[in-house]
Parts: sequence; structure tokens; C-alpha cells
Amino acid sequence: MHGGDFILEVGGGDWASHMMEHELGGMFDVAHGAGFATIWGIRAMEEYDGEMILW
Repeated sequence: MHGGDFILEVGGGDWASHMMEHELGGMFDVAHGAGFATIWGIRAMEEYDGEMILW
């Protein structure tokens, strides 16, 4: 049997943006998906150096 962090063990990777969204979502009362999309979008623009297509 696995501990409470089983889902993190399976997914692996960096969960910093996900945890950050939990904090900001609670502070600003936004839906989890909307908050995560915003945080991810900002991070992706930094990572891809503005090469993303903005709609």
C-alpha cells in the first residue's frame, strides 16, 4: 500500500506551479483550472522565450 503521496509518485515532475495555484486560488477565490492555466501560461512564456502564439 502506498502513502498519501502516491499520485505525486506516479506523475513525478515539478509540481511547484500546481502548489502555487492552490495558494493563489484560495487567496483570490478563482477556480483551480483557471488559476493553473494563468500560472502555467506565464511560466510557459518565460520558458519558450515568447515563441508561443497568443490568441
